[in-house]
Amino acid sequence: MPDNLELLMTSADIGIKTGQPEKAEKVLLQAIATNPWYWRLHGMLARVYMDSGRLAESVVMFQKAAELMPTDSGLYNSLGAVYFSMGEFANAAIAFERSLELMPSNAAYSNLGTVYYFAGDFIKSREYNLKATELTPNDYISWRNLGDSEWSIPGQKDTARSHYQLAAKLAKGILKVSPENAPALSSLAWVLAQTGDNKSAEESIAKALELAPNNANTLYDASGIYALFGQNDKAQKLIQAAISAGIPAAIIAATPGLQALYTDSSQTTEEPGGTNE
Repeated sequence: MPDNLELLMTSADIGIKTGQPEKAEKVLLQAIATNPWYWRLHGMLARVYMDSGRLAESVVMFQKAAELMPTDSGLYNSLGAVYFSMGEFANAAIAFERSLELMPSNAAYSNLGTVYYFAGDFIKSREYNLKATELTPNDYISWRNLGDSEWSIPGQKDTARSHYQLAAKLAKGILKVSPENAPALSSLAWVLAQTGDNKSAEESIAKALELAPNNANTLYDASGIYALFGQNDKAQKLIQAAISAGIPAAIIAATPGLQALYTDSSQTTEEPGGTNE
């Protein structure tokens, strides 16, 4: 690698790490002009665009990087994540499947299970989430995801409950060691709500929100839990907070139980000369 290209990459990396995406973009574009065939440059620029919310541009750069280095599973995984954020679930599935072919892993199976869940293909979602649990049987997230897939399949609710209960058991095990683990509390609240233990679910999600009030995933879980409880006003406020914290609106719109609430809240607009209550 030419010395000047290495210096440009170092400068871009500093820009990324210090929260200067404009500087990083400028340097990377200069580096790509110097050597357009080096795939890492395109991948770095793709991540700059992704982090800046410029998702369509990020897709182009990840595609170029993958064209230059077609055996890198991480590029396809990142490309899938961008498509997922855009709500382009079919394209996300193609990218995640390629990543899985190159490097099978719990994360790869889980990603595919998740994207098929939001695409509404719960049978395929169950298939991939089941593979994830086989690879990591002590991961409460994998069992929670499997339960979610099964809950939406006719005739599978009893199986889903058993997997939610296992997820709850594993999350409680984590909380015995780390009682202030907000992600574990949030997931515990979710599976407890699904199994009908509303009181314990509300206690757990309230504690998770207290510990991580700005965490996107916690806010997302909370919105779904309160929607399940029928507390729609609270759920809608949490939906907006989750979107502000980084949950893509396309994910909210594709979430069973939240679509109608998101549509209702997103249609509320301010009248000229007035304000909304």
